[in-house]
Amino acid sequence: MSVLEFSVPPGPLVSQPVPAPAAGADFTITTPDSLAQGMWQVVSIRARLVTSATVANRFVALAVKDEVANEVYRVGFDTAITAGLTVIVTFTPAVSTVVGGVTNVKTLTFPVPAGPYPSRTAFSSVTTNIDTGDQWSQVSVSYQRLTPNYFQE
Repeated sequence: MSVLEFSVPPGPLVSQPVPAPAAGADFTITTPDSLAQGMWQVVSIRARLVTSATVANRFVALAVKDEVANEVYRVGFDTAITAGLTVIVTFTPAVSTVVGGVTNVKTLTFPVPAGPYPSRTAFSSVTTNIDTGDQWSQVSVSYQRLTPNYFQE
């Protein structure tokens, strides 16, 4: 009988830039398509949101969906991000509640489960009232890979 285990401890920290979406669109990060490439233990997802001058209240969240697009987790911030702001947003298991603000520090840190996350898990920003001129950029994900070890019993 074949048995599948994952490496413990996880592999080295990987920091990977993610292409910025088009203006007015949210970003999505998806884990590799193959179990052979391992599972992700998320350290952080970080991005910058620049809001246009168009007056609107934006609200930011992160949705995590499994390989068949079922939403399994969502975390959001209920304070509006207004026009003309630049805010750094981080999602990490290092915090248990939302930290920061949009008035002075202009940074938000959200909790997200560390995982592990299997293949084809998607992490997507969800920006309520996003304007066509709003721009997510400097998107990156940092994770440790849990690699599969196969052996026969």
